[in-house]
Amino acid sequence: MKDVMTDESRSRNFAQSGTDLIEIDGVALHARWRMTGIQDYTVGAGAALDGLRKEIAVSMFFDNLPDEAELVQTLLEKVQADKTRKFECKLPRATASVYFREICADQSGATIGMVFGNKPRK
Repeated sequence: MKDVMTDESRSRNFAQSGTDLIEIDGVALHARWRMTGIQDYTVGAGAALDGLRKEIAVSMFFDNLPDEAELVQTLLEKVQADKTRKFECKLPRATASVYFREICADQSGATIGMVFGNKPRK
């Protein structure tokens, strides 16, 4: 009798990060970014096939301030206009449809970064 191998579905945590030019809703800025989440994948026949990514969070810290302060302000205005809508976030190796979660600020209150996620903030 021959052994029959079946595919097995699994999930794993993933993280990607970099320092690159990124684009959020048409606004391109230089940032240090990190995307984390859970990825489903299937294992079988000696190979793994990547699947759906979920529970995504994207955090970014702006690298080119104050030179890109005007771009950051444009992005802040887009977020403030409608905090409940999804934003398209284009990273060098991935694109994610995400909701705004929070603004990161320094001790003086100046915006230095933002956090987005695949679920709206509560």
